[in-house]
This record gives sequence, structure tokens and C-alpha cells, in this order.
Amino acid sequence: MKIFKNLVIASLLLLGMTTDLLAQKGGSRPSFSGGGSVSRPSFSGGGSSSSSKPSGSSGSGTTGTRPSFLGGSSSSSSGNSGSRPSVITTSSNTTSSTTPIPGREPTSVSRKPAASTFDTVAQSESKKAASRTAYERSETPASTYKTSAGKEVKLDPSDKESKNIRSKTTNEQWVNRESRETTFYAPYASRPIVYYNDPYHPWMTYWLLSQSIENQALWMHHHQDSLRDSARVDAIYRENAQLKARVDALNNTPKDPTWTPSGVDPDILYDEKYVNASFNPKPKEVTTYEYNHDSSGVVHRLLNVVVGIFILVVFGFVGYLIIYGLFIHRYNF
Repeated sequence: MKIFKNLVIASLLLLGMTTDLLAQKGGSRPSFSGGGSVSRPSFSGGGSSSSSKPSGSSGSGTTGTRPSFLGGSSSSSSGNSGSRPSVITTSSNTTSSTTPIPGREPTSVSRKPAASTFDTVAQSESKKAASRTAYERSETPASTYKTSAGKEVKLDPSDKESKNIRSKTTNEQWVNRESRETTFYAPYASRPIVYYNDPYHPWMTYWLLSQSIENQALWMHHHQDSLRDSARVDAIYRENAQLKARVDALNNTPKDPTWTPSGVDPDILYDEKYVNASFNPKPKEVTTYEYNHDSSGVVHRLLNVVVGIFILVVFGFVGYLIIYGLFIHRYNF
């Protein structure tokens, strides 16, 4: 009996020490991250000048074989986007995750921007298209925009062309604008590019002059109020002596500033800065869950296992005691 008592006391001490050690231990979780970047050519301008190749913000041009189109069509390249559970940061005290961790109660839940400001991200052309996926359309357009020639212009919130771009340009189209722009203006890539002080793309002039005389006249009639740079208007009329008479013949036709030939994405005919001001991208927000490294769930499970083993040991000793008292000691087995 003395041996049995000593073993029981030793087991109780062992259980107490194990519980203290497990309660003091913390855990950590791995940190996962991923991503990629896509490099696409960009068309933009700053001053009233001309060159034989498009000027990108990074100073690089695009050469090589391009598909040829007669104008009036554009294609949209689809992008893959999605979300996956990930632990974004792990420190010595906390773990921050973009998705809830099953079986654990977060110490705090907050919403944070998924990216820095658009202007900062856009400085790197190699990351521009990929980084755009972290943005979405704002509730209202920006208050100003810069023309391709660099002039700061106020953007009226009631501007019909800006509203048309906002309503008809999806987030996927905005993300993939560079690739659509490259494809649409491929037939004119070798021509000199001239920057104007209006909201339209520098190469829109070449595209318009490749259209039928009817579509040229309709475009000039419906958009003449926003064709604010006389240099572009004069250049268009110089190329077609009959066009001015066709436009004048439409004076009694109501103007529709949103008119675009069938099959053309409305945003592709406008300069990127005007489209960005209309879309006015803002960073998407992600929900962040923070957890302390208490590993409470793991500790509780381990404690249950230890207690279970201890109970089995105690019952084993009690069973031995009963057998010893009833049979072995009584009958001197």
C-alpha cells in the first residue's frame, strides 16, 4: 500500500508540472505570401511634341509584329483574379490573417487598404497592370485631370462622357487597359504621335480618319463640344475636304456626347489620364484578423490527452488494489 500511495502522489505531481509547462508555451504559424507582376507597354504623354513611337512613362517603346485592324474594334484580354486564405504577417506575439483561422477567436478585426495610393504604384510600369487588381472604382470621379499635353483641366462631375466611361468600363477592362490599348492602336503604332489638350487619346485622330465618312461626321458632330484643341480639329479637317460639309449638315441632329461606333469600347478612345480620373481608382479594403500566440486550442487538446492518460493510470492502480486486497493478500497468492 505504501508503494501505491507513493506512485499516486508522483503521478499527481507529474500532471501539475505538465499543465504548467503547456500553459506557458506559445505557438507560431507560418507566413504565406504570393503574387506576380505583368509588364505591359503604356501610352501616355506630357508635352506638345511628336515622335515616331509611343512614349511610355518609363521611357520604353514597343516594337515587333502587331496584328492589323481596319479600326472600329477592340479586344479585351481577360485577367485571372481571386482570393485565397493566407496568413500575411507573423510576429513573436501576434499573427495577422486575411481570413479567419478556424477554431480560434481573433483579438481584433480591422479593414485596411489592399494597396498604397494609385500614383505611387503606377510609377513602376512593370507592376502597373498587376497592381491595378488591388483597386476598384470610386463613388465619384476625380476633380481634375491632365491632358496628354500636360494641361490641368477641371472635370465636371456631370460630364456625360466621364459618366459614360464610369458606367460602361468594368474593373477588368480598367485593369487590362494597356493590353487593349496596344491591340486597338496597333495599326498606327509607327506613325508620329501628337499630344493635344483634350480628353482624347493621341492616336484617336488616326483611328477616326480610318473610319467611313459617315462615322467621321457623326463623331465630329457629337463630340465637337469636347474637342477643345483646335489643332486636332484642324488636322482632322485637313485630311478630308468633304468632312466639314458633312458635319455642318448634321447641325439639326441632337448631340450625344456618348456616341461611339458599334464594337468600340468607349474608354479606349480617351487618354489614359482622363479615364483614370473618371474611374478614380481607390484601394480595395481587406479584412485583417489578429490573433495572440496563446495556442489555447492546442493546449486544451494536449491537456485532455494527458488527463485521459492519468485517469487510465489511476484506474489501473485502483484495479490492482482491488485485486490485491480481494485475492492476492487475502488468499496469499
